[in-house]
Amino acid sequence: MTTIRELKKDAKVRLSGSYFKLLFIYFLYMIIVFAFSALANFINSNIIKLVYSIIILIFTVPLSYGFIACFMDIIRGKKVAITEFINVGLKSISSVWKVYLRIFLKLILPILFVFASMFFLLLTLANTITGGALANYFILSVVIFMIALVVLFVMYIYYSFCLYLLKDKPEKTSKEIVQMSHDLMKGNIIKYIGLSLSFIGWYLLIFAICFLCTYVLPQNAVSLIMEIGFLLLFPYITTTMIGFYEDILYDKTNAAEKENS
Repeated sequence: MTTIRELKKDAKVRLSGSYFKLLFIYFLYMIIVFAFSALANFINSNIIKLVYSIIILIFTVPLSYGFIACFMDIIRGKKVAITEFINVGLKSISSVWKVYLRIFLKLILPILFVFASMFFLLLTLANTITGGALANYFILSVVIFMIALVVLFVMYIYYSFCLYLLKDKPEKTSKEIVQMSHDLMKGNIIKYIGLSLSFIGWYLLIFAICFLCTYVLPQNAVSLIMEIGFLLLFPYITTTMIGFYEDILYDKTNAAEKENS
């Protein structure tokens, strides 16, 4: 199993020569999402705005798969056009949404658990303020709500690599892909969280720079600097996560082959 340090070092090597191309692809994706979202501000009717938002969601979510697929091709040495992610995403609308629907069905119980615990928390909070009968259960409601969030978060992690698997296993059904992601993450949840947290230094650096900039720049400029910082960091994080996915997929595949031999 490759260590986190080795994964990040390998990501830097793989980014050599392709970083700015990956950066521009993600930037173009963000511009498209922002442009279509901004158009909603010019719609006065709430019903039309809702319909428009749903239509935009239907098309922009597959684009996120498109740039992930292109990222994977580029860092694997394939030649990919800057706008190819649009074509890939639009061609995969059906398969992407089938996967997301399957993920939603898997997460429906944890989601309901979160909403129920939130309602219980708000109810006990109101009773605490007014001196109601449920005031004594406030601490318990906070604990239950936190547990619900943790359960949802962990369950979501199990399906983090569905889009990656959709790229590598297009012949698989949505059910198979979701199950493969779940199986892939078994025993790797802690390392995934550790890998995610390993980037916290970069986030803190961005926040520190933005904090210092608040003394000399207007708020809009500070927000722009923060967004640019996150934008510059995204290719590095995504490439590292792709490396992690490839690493555990390789390990799981080898383990399965040994069992079958």
